[in-house]
Amino acid sequence: MKQHQYHRGIFEAAAALGEEAKLRGLISDVGRVVRILDGNISTEEERASVSDPSSPAYPILLRIMAARRDNLKETLSALERRLAPRPAEVVSPCGSIAPRYALSLRSSGTVCTTRSGKASDL
Repeated sequence: MKQHQYHRGIFEAAAALGEEAKLRGLISDVGRVVRILDGNISTEEERASVSDPSSPAYPILLRIMAARRDNLKETLSALERRLAPRPAEVVSPCGSIAPRYALSLRSSGTVCTTRSGKASDL
């Protein structure tokens, strides 16, 4: 039974690391799209000779692009919050997330108690 729980913990940690990699890739992609939209908005504002969004002469296309950019920035913030480690994960180096922090904890000499009750150095 304990062996099964151990393997389940390893698979959960691997799945968490895979999800983290996907989130980092998505954050990178969304950030790139935001930067592209910023550049396109600047270019179109120069072309239209209008940079004030409250002006009646401000093109509708630019309003749409700015709204899209703002929505993507909110999405980016939400993804970054989701990626940030929760306090319980950082405080508990022996949990399922321990492999992510193992190298830094090993150098600090952190000692964890295993499921069998034995102490182990990271």
